[in-house]
Amino acid sequence: MLNKTQLIALLSLVLSHLFLILNFVLDSPNGENIFLFYLAWILGIVSVVSNLILADNLGINKWALGVFGLFGIAWLFPPMLFTFFGIPCLVGFLGFGIYFHGKAFEKSSKKTA
Repeated sequence: MLNKTQLIALLSLVLSHLFLILNFVLDSPNGENIFLFYLAWILGIVSVVSNLILADNLGINKWALGVFGLFGIAWLFPPMLFTFFGIPCLVGFLGFGIYFHGKAFEKSSKKTA
């Protein structure tokens, strides 16, 4: 069963990347879909905080937390999201997020078994 931290972290991780991808796909020259970018940005910041809390609660190595936090910096500065630094950071952030959630589900399944 998911606790509140896991639920918020997972939803914000998935939705932030989904809305950012939708912003790229539905991009228009008039900027009609800019609300998708703002929504992705806000959810990205929530994702950084909630996933760092989740990873700390799971007892993940400090180096992994540091790298994850470094990748999360891209969410704090929106102009960096579209640079050669920001895109690899977002991919790394997603990768570490999937790893953390895999550990969380593994830990929660051991408790119930």
